[in-house]
Amino acid sequence: MKWRIYYDDGGIWDHKDGFPLPNPFGVLVILQDSVNGSARYMSAGDFYIFDGDGWLAVDQAGLNDYIIHQLSKIKCVVVGRMVPDARFREIYAQAKKDADNSALD
Repeated sequence: MKWRIYYDDGGIWDHKDGFPLPNPFGVLVILQDSVNGSARYMSAGDFYIFDGDGWLAVDQAGLNDYIIHQLSKIKCVVVGRMVPDARFREIYAQAKKDADNSALD
């Protein structure tokens, strides 16, 4: 699974960098490939869980559910952040540009 995380400060971390992540806070967008080869974008999540197969956006209840019922599947948890719309659009545009330029390869 190829993926890339975009942070509110403009930082980027991806599958080539691996784990552990340098910062679990401030995630705005996660870009990952999908089974059909297209790009999949996730944003506005309270939390994002990496379960070994890919990233999932979850709220507090979803995180609790994963911890209670599927703890062994959780490889990493990062925390989303709300920012002003202009900043979000800037970061999302970068993710879109990266996907268009095959940055996950």
